[in-house]
Amino acid sequence: MKLEEVKDLLYIERGALDEELVRHPQLYYTVSIEAARATAKRDALKAGISEADSAVELAIRAEVEERGTKITESNIKAKVAASAEHKEAYAAWLAAKLVSDEWAAAEEVVKVRGPMIRDLVTM
Repeated sequence: MKLEEVKDLLYIERGALDEELVRHPQLYYTVSIEAARATAKRDALKAGISEADSAVELAIRAEVEERGTKITESNIKAKVAASAEHKEAYAAWLAAKLVSDEWAAAEEVVKVRGPMIRDLVTM
């Protein structure tokens, strides 16, 4: 399911409340699964930042050792943060975070939708 589809399904059809009550649990389940997947992807990409940073740091340290020069820890951190690998991993994580946050918001709206349907049925 795509996020745009969820937005279309959020509308509560007052003339078909019985159908809305029946359809709601499946919608909630589907959105919750998509939110969990998006969160898992975001978390995996967060770990990818650490992995990329570690690889860059090791390469920097190897280069410094090979040259026989010295470098401060703060310079290493700065070089890691400025590396293309770090920037790419961070950009991927940010994009995944946005998707994860959007799915979390959709999940919250769908969660609120259930009691709204029940309230409309009892009116």
